Amino acid sequence: MAALCDPLGPCRNLDGRLLLQRTLYGPQFALASQGNVAGVSSTAVGLRPYADLSLGMTWRQVGLCQAPAASVMGLAPGEVVTVGIRTKTSRTFTDLVSDAASSSQTITHSDRFINQQGTQPAPQTGGGGGSSGGGDGGILGSLVSLAPMAIALFASIWDDALSVGEAAAGAIVGGAGDIAGAAAGAIGGLIDNGITGGGGGSSAVVQTSSMTRDILDEITRQESQSHLHQTTVTTSVESEQTIKRTFGNPYLDRSLQLRFIPVFNQFEITVELVRITPGFVTHFLEPAVALDARTLGATQATGLQLRLLAAQQAPSLRPVASALHVTDQAGADDAVRRPMVDVLRNIGARGNDPQTLEHGLSWSQTQVRGNGVHVPLSTTDNVMSAWKLKDQSAARFKASMSSIGAERLGAIFKPVVQTISVYAGTHVEAVPGSCVLPDIPAAIRVIVPGATQYTPEGSQS
Repeated sequence: MAALCDPLGPCRNLDGRLLLQRTLYGPQFALASQGNVAGVSSTAVGLRPYADLSLGMTWRQVGLCQAPAASVMGLAPGEVVTVGIRTKTSRTFTDLVSDAASSSQTITHSDRFINQQGTQPAPQTGGGGGSSGGGDGGILGSLVSLAPMAIALFASIWDDALSVGEAAAGAIVGGAGDIAGAAAGAIGGLIDNGITGGGGGSSAVVQTSSMTRDILDEITRQESQSHLHQTTVTTSVESEQTIKRTFGNPYLDRSLQLRFIPVFNQFEITVELVRITPGFVTHFLEPAVALDARTLGATQATGLQLRLLAAQQAPSLRPVASALHVTDQAGADDAVRRPMVDVLRNIGARGNDPQTLEHGLSWSQTQVRGNGVHVPLSTTDNVMSAWKLKDQSAARFKASMSSIGAERLGAIFKPVVQTISVYAGTHVEAVPGSCVLPDIPAAIRVIVPGATQYTPEGSQS
C-alpha cells in the first residue's frame, strides 16, 4: 500500500467498453393465420430466423491534443474583467455513440414509442424470461442497437421490410414436411448466405462495418464542432453550466491577449465482432389503425404537428408492441413466451411432432423488441438432439454453426480501428502584447490587478 504522500500511480484497464448490436433477419420461414398477445389479437404471425451480431467497441485513451484557438479576448493595460465560459457536460461513451448513431441514421427507431408511455425498459440481465432490447430508442444500458437488416431472399442483396403476411419463402408453409429439418435449414441459410458469405451475406457484414465507421465519423464531426459554441466568451452569466472567471492584465504598458484553446481527449477506438447469436423470432402483425380523423382535422397538417399526433397515439397505433412491452416489464415471463410457443406448436402440428420446434431454444433468454418475440437457439448439440436432426440436415446445420464459432469471428468481420478526438475543455493562454507604451514608470509596469497599491510620482504616500 502506498504511503499517504506518495504520488498516485497510473490507473490500469480503464478502457471504455460498450456493445453495438445489429440484427439480421432471414426470409419468412412460416406463416400462421392469427395470434394473441396479452389479449390483443393479431391477424397474421410470421416466423423468421434471425442472428444478432454483437460488436464490442473499446475506447482506449491515447493522450490529449489542442486545437487552434477558438476565440480571443484582448485586455487593456491594467484591465480586470469577469467572464463566463460555458463548459461541456460530461457524457458517457454510450451517449456519444448513441447520439452519433441517431444523427447518422444507423440506430434503430422501432421502439421509440415506448417513451411516450412514461415507462423505461428494465436493465438486461443474464437470466429471466423477457428482456427488452433497445426499448429506449435503441439504447439500453451500454448496448446500442443498430438498424436491423432483413434479407428478402437468400443470395439476394435486397432488404426486406419485415412485413408479415407476404408470400413466404419457407418450404413448410401450407403443408407438412420435415419441420425440424426445414427450421435447421433456415438457420443455416441465414448464416451461410447472410453472414459468412454468398450473395447478400457479404453485403450484410460489409454494411454493418460501414455503419460503425459512419458512427465514428459522426462522433468526430460532432465533437469538432461542439467546441465552437462550448467556448463562447461572454460578460454575463449564460446558464447553470457557465463558470465565472476573473482575468486581469498585470501590465500597465501593454495589452494582454487571452486565447481560448479547445483541448481534446484522443481515443483509439476498436470495433470487433464478439459473438453471433442465431435464433427464431415471431413477428405479430399490428392491426391497421388510422390516426384519429377528428383530431387530425382540427390541426394544421404541418410535419411537426403530425409527428406530435402520432406520438400521442403511439400505443393505439402499435397495440401488439405495447402489449408485449407492458407484459414484459411486468415480469410475466410465461405470458411473453406463450404467443410464440403457440405459433411454433401450430406450425409443428403439420409435421410428426407438434412440440419439436419449441425444443432446442433458450427460452430463458427471450427478448421483446417491438412487435417481435426473439428466442435464441440453445447449443448446437442440444438443438441437434432436440430437433432429431440426422444425416445431411445434421451435417449442414453443424457446419453452419461451426462457421460462426469464436475462432472464426475475426475472419467474418475485420476489426475497425479509428482514432477520434472528444472535446475535454478549454485552455486559457495569456500572451502579452508586443506594442509597449512609452513613459510608464518601471515601478508600476507590472501590477497585481486589484491588489497592488502604488503612489504617483511627486505625491505623498
